[in-house]
Amino acid sequence: MTDNLYRHDYADGSRLLLATVSYRLPDGTLIEGRGIFPDKVLDVEWWRFPIEIDPQVNLAIALIAASRARGGAVPGPQRQSSSNPGGTSTSTAANAAVAR
Repeated sequence: MTDNLYRHDYADGSRLLLATVSYRLPDGTLIEGRGIFPDKVLDVEWWRFPIEIDPQVNLAIALIAASRARGGAVPGPQRQSSSNPGGTSTSTAANAAVAR
């Protein structure tokens, strides 16, 4: 959905039309100025894992499988770990379709 279309005319006769979009959560909530939060948080150094054993990919696949087993219900927000010990990066697995 295009929310706004901005027109920029330039001295050389060219024109730029810039469309902006607002993203909404399934319940209609705008994420502008708020962002999104993952359903589960993993405190892992994501760069250390090949895709085949990546904990966040495996968690996303597990969440999707569990959702399908329940008839497609979206998992609710849960926090697996709230700390970030030793300066490790926080990786996330949010409601996303993952295909191998």
